[in-house]
Amino acid sequence: EVAAGKKVVILDGVGYPGVGSLVGCSNADVAKVTNACALLIGKPGLGDCIDSFCECSTFFESAQVKVLGMIVNRVTDGKEKTSMV
Repeated sequence: EVAAGKKVVILDGVGYPGVGSLVGCSNADVAKVTNACALLIGKPGLGDCIDSFCECSTFFESAQVKVLGMIVNRVTDGKEKTSMV
C-alpha cells in the first residue's frame, strides 16, 4: 500500500473532478476508491475562483469525497502590466 508508514500522500488529479467520467473513472471516483480527501487548486480571479470551487466541491461531495478547501494559484498583487497584441 502506497500510504503505509506515511503521514501524507498526494494524488494529483488532472483537470476538473469529472475528467475520466466518460470511461467511468473520474478524479472523484479515484479519490473515493483510495479514501482520499480533495484539496482543490483554483485559478485567480474572484468570480471564477468562487464559481469553480462551488462546482468542483459539489462534484466531489456527490461522490462522498471530503473537500478540505482550495488553494488559489498564481495570485498577484494586481500591479502587473498587460499588453494587448
